[in-house]
Amino acid sequence: PTNIEWMVLALKLSWISDTRTSEPDFVKSARKVLKETYENMDNEEKTKYLVHNRDLRTCLPRVFRSKDVRNLNSPTCPRGYLQSFIDVSIDHGIGRMIISEYLFPLYLLDNLDDYKEAIRHIVLGMSFVTI
Repeated sequence: PTNIEWMVLALKLSWISDTRTSEPDFVKSARKVLKETYENMDNEEKTKYLVHNRDLRTCLPRVFRSKDVRNLNSPTCPRGYLQSFIDVSIDHGIGRMIISEYLFPLYLLDNLDDYKEAIRHIVLGMSFVTI
């Protein structure tokens, strides 16, 4: 349970292939891997990677709710209503709605050192997740 009253949230609507990996599941798995990686690092490794004071999970949004809508022709969710929010050119797939934490966009960082640190943490996090 998280107190989200003070947070800015993001709503993402997308129309995806039914074979695509669920973004909320991927984010959850990546956050878990980053937590375990950080907890298993000794202080020397944390210093080497310059993450001794940074939880890399903060580079990923927290997903609070997601919903896949598979049957868009049901009376409770008319396809046309959902499609009016999504630019769609295919006639199959899943409507996915995700409510997540809004992350500060990188392009708004005006200090070059902050920008470089953010990029380094993102790349480190990606490398830890893919190993």
